[in-house]
Amino acid sequence: AKNSRLPVVPFAMEAGDQSLNVKPVTPVGGLNAIGVISNSTIVCNTSSSHGGGASYYATLVNTLVATNTAGADGGGIHNPKRIEGCTVEYNVSRGGRGGGICDGNAQCVVSNSFVVGNQALVGAGGGIAFAKTVAKTLVSGNLSKGGGGGLYCVDSGSVAIDCTICSNKNTSTGTNGGGVNKYQVIGGEVFANYTAKLGGGCINSTNVKGAYVHDNYAGESGGGLYSCTATDCVIERNYASGALNCYSGTCTRCDIVLGSVSEGSYLNCRIRDAGKEITLENPYVEIVNKTNEYCLSSFFYCTNCLICDNALPKYNVYPFVMSKSGTTSTLVNCTVVSNRYGKTFYSSGTAKLNVENTVFFGNRSYYNYVDLYSVASEKQVVEGSIKFTNLAYGTSGELFADMTKWTDDPTTLYKFGANGFPSNPGFMYEKDPEHPFALKRSSPLR
Repeated sequence: AKNSRLPVVPFAMEAGDQSLNVKPVTPVGGLNAIGVISNSTIVCNTSSSHGGGASYYATLVNTLVATNTAGADGGGIHNPKRIEGCTVEYNVSRGGRGGGICDGNAQCVVSNSFVVGNQALVGAGGGIAFAKTVAKTLVSGNLSKGGGGGLYCVDSGSVAIDCTICSNKNTSTGTNGGGVNKYQVIGGEVFANYTAKLGGGCINSTNVKGAYVHDNYAGESGGGLYSCTATDCVIERNYASGALNCYSGTCTRCDIVLGSVSEGSYLNCRIRDAGKEITLENPYVEIVNKTNEYCLSSFFYCTNCLICDNALPKYNVYPFVMSKSGTTSTLVNCTVVSNRYGKTFYSSGTAKLNVENTVFFGNRSYYNYVDLYSVASEKQVVEGSIKFTNLAYGTSGELFADMTKWTDDPTTLYKFGANGFPSNPGFMYEKDPEHPFALKRSSPLR
């Protein structure tokens, strides 16, 4: 069945769809307490101000907080000190932030809890807003109309550790992030989230480390990550009308699968399988058998990357598209191997590309040419926009009209011979033990 891998949790409902037995409206909702609340049930309360269920510096342990409503911040809980082993579900903030939890002090620790099906109908943070630490917690099925469908904060020191952040939705086009806005994400999984514009999985996160980011959707760009710093992540099968997996930011030692990247820096990454069909497992959109038409675009900086097994649609499509005038993209110490595409490069305006110490090997175009097929006379590449230094490339098929136009020193261009290796005998392949994706080359490359 569709979405069979998604957790069985209810998704957020619009306010008014739930039949609640609500107590009379009070300024403070259910509880206004300092101390410990444990093994309790706080349900069906309404506050005209903050904290529909509980408010002010309480510690909640093993407690259910459900179907509460606040007129301002914290549909379920406002300004808690600690939340441990709780279920916070189906709460609504009608006029503020934090459908489930809002911690205006940015000091709360939420751990081993379920934050499910909450709504912030005006502000940010459908599930949680501003909590300092969220650990080992399921944040799922929450709705925001002000950014950060699952988690939202303004302090980049706030962190989510080993959490599952899934099936959250942000409908705002002004403040973004379907799953996460600005939280650091350490470990865990961010998947099947939706945002109307930017950052389906995460946006503006300064540290996404060791996470699995997949099946997220953005209406405009950055299906997986938008303007994030990611390390040791798998970023897979995200979708957007622009960059599918990543837009802007920095990725280090990441495996970027089934989707393109645009802008940003990529170090020791593997970028693979772009152009292949994508069927998104996401409860909010139907994306079936879609493909993208480039691998890297706009402007990008790739160092020690393996770009492989991408299979772009036929003919006039390019794995490398330099389209932002006044920028210079780079491919340094990279291996581009076993890709399938129309033509290799496209540049427009004053956009440029520097290719240094890089190998193009075993690629094929739909025109039955290999590796570096672009014809300058057809204006796929503006003359002078690409510079090659220490390049190794295939010999068969048609290359640029005149390769000497693209290098300051033609002696640094190495053609592969019939045996599959460059004619220069000093060129060798060997595994790089420090980077499982890449190959390092001895002199004269690298």
